[in-house]
Amino acid sequence: MNLDHVNSDQYSMRVHLKKDTIMGMRKFVLMNPKVRYGLYDWFGHKLMKHEDLISLRYKFINVSLNGEDKGVYVLEELFDKNLIENNRHREGLVVRPFNPIEIQREDKLLKDPSTKNSVYLIKKLFKSFREGMLAPKDLFDYESMSRFMAVIKLIGGEHALIPNNLRLFFNPITGKLEPIGREFNIKTKIDINIFRDYFYKILMNDQDFVKLYVSNLIRISQ
Repeated sequence: MNLDHVNSDQYSMRVHLKKDTIMGMRKFVLMNPKVRYGLYDWFGHKLMKHEDLISLRYKFINVSLNGEDKGVYVLEELFDKNLIENNRHREGLVVRPFNPIEIQREDKLLKDPSTKNSVYLIKKLFKSFREGMLAPKDLFDYESMSRFMAVIKLIGGEHALIPNNLRLFFNPITGKLEPIGREFNIKTKIDINIFRDYFYKILMNDQDFVKLYVSNLIRISQ
């Protein structure tokens, strides 16, 4: 999306394997570490995993392309069933909290009788939430969401909260949304006011959520 991915010989690449996996992954991106601010994003992903949140596999690796040494790259997992299964969850929908909500692979999911109803359900639930007809606690997994937002606030990773970066997993067991963190850009501080966004203000106006959020802020900071 930005020129820093292509303005050097160490350009970014998106990899989709036709069959088999590499380190358990079928889809991932390879990037110059500078576009993820060196160790900053790695630290964010480690905290996600430490807090038992859905976390991407994120590694520093040496890359050789057609025999040419390209140096150290960041490998960042993409969003598919391998990611969900690696986090010990049953396969479910991955969505972006746009308005209207955007569902990953929606066209394919609608053609499958086993997933079509889930697509309609999450769209209906999210629309009701946006219109104030559905309480946030009936849509979001408060335990995971409060831990996630506490980590984000403590590391200054608000960039992960903008709709283009955030992904949400619709857990088919609980029927609630859980966060998937990425692109924390901890060093930039460019999205410090994201908590004022409509999407997050609803959560922050719920006393039950705020109690969990503050409790996690205290626990993690200690």
